[in-house]
Formats: sequence, C-alpha cells, structure tokens
Amino acid sequence: MDHHLKMKTFFAGHTLTIADCAIWITLFLSTRWHDAISTVNYPHLSRWYKYLENLDSFKRVISNHVQSRRTMGIFPELKDAVYEKVIVYSINLLLNYNIII
Repeated sequence: MDHHLKMKTFFAGHTLTIADCAIWITLFLSTRWHDAISTVNYPHLSRWYKYLENLDSFKRVISNHVQSRRTMGIFPELKDAVYEKVIVYSINLLLNYNIII
C-alpha cells in the first residue's frame, strides 16, 4: 500500500473514493496502525492517512465512524434485557430460516 501511494494522492483515481474511505477506516480501527504511523516505515501511507484526516469533505464522510470508535465498548442499558437471551433468540431465528453462517 505504501508503494502504491508513492506517486498518488488517492488509492483509486484522482479524487476521494469509497476505496480511500474503506482503507482509512480500517487503519483507523487498527491499533497496530496507530503504533506504526509514527515510524518511517510507511511514509507515503502516513502522508495519505494524515491528508485524508484533514480534508473537510472526508471529515464529513467519516465522522460517524470516528464517533462510533470513541464509544466502542460502551453499551447502553437495555431495559428488561435478560443476559444471553438476545443471542439465543438470534441463533434460533437463523436456524428456523435455514440460514447458514
């Protein structure tokens, strides 16, 4: 990926595309990437990542995903919820409709 961006601003074409958004959010969610971004191992990928992060149009597109990462692991209180009941119900529902996972 770093080599691909050596002479490019975006992954696909000359403008921001869904490819850039998908790759950026994948890196954003990766703890390994956050450890690696400060190193010199990926200069072009780091440049691309930081460039997108500062684009106003990109900020609007990605803001929901960034917000969801900030609240990851925080679950709302579910009124009248019974522990494991939702999961059991979901599996039974899938089995009843012969959906193979």
